[in-house]
Amino acid sequence: MNNYTKQNKGFTLIELIVVVAIIAVLAGVIATALGQSRSSSRNAQRLTNVDQIAKALEVGVTGTTNKLPYTSNWVCLGKTTCRGTYVNSATVDAIISTGLAGGQAPIDAFFSAGGYGDVVVYNSNWVGNAQNPAGVYLAWIMEDQQGDDTDTCGRGKWHMDTDVAVGAPSYQCVLRLGDSVAS
Repeated sequence: MNNYTKQNKGFTLIELIVVVAIIAVLAGVIATALGQSRSSSRNAQRLTNVDQIAKALEVGVTGTTNKLPYTSNWVCLGKTTCRGTYVNSATVDAIISTGLAGGQAPIDAFFSAGGYGDVVVYNSNWVGNAQNPAGVYLAWIMEDQQGDDTDTCGRGKWHMDTDVAVGAPSYQCVLRLGDSVAS
């Protein structure tokens, strides 16, 4: 009588490969979800920043001129230059500085410094387009989480796709603050 008893001393190579494959798939799913939650968090912060800037502008002009400040083009908020051609407006920054924590508009560290999207911009007489009538506007860039430009702009409206300009899935939002301001 042969008594062969198989002693199980460990896992087979196939079992180990299957376990490693399952762990890799789970890690990929978790990494994707974590990346999307970070993007959601940054977008929520952007909306909060824009809302605070809009409120600071409204409060800053109330009781003084009751008129939003004039600019001849888009201007950077909180920086001397942005996007290569836009410049800062000391007048606009002075108005919002009293209403913002830290005294100046926040810089978006996710987008490249000095590039498209690193700050909120302001224009007192933007001519607008079909979706957005002429007026005073704030503009900012949001990360496109779905890849289809359908994410939210908060109180603002979607304006245009900026994937190429930013170098990442993104879109620009605008918030109309009021009628155009003459010089």
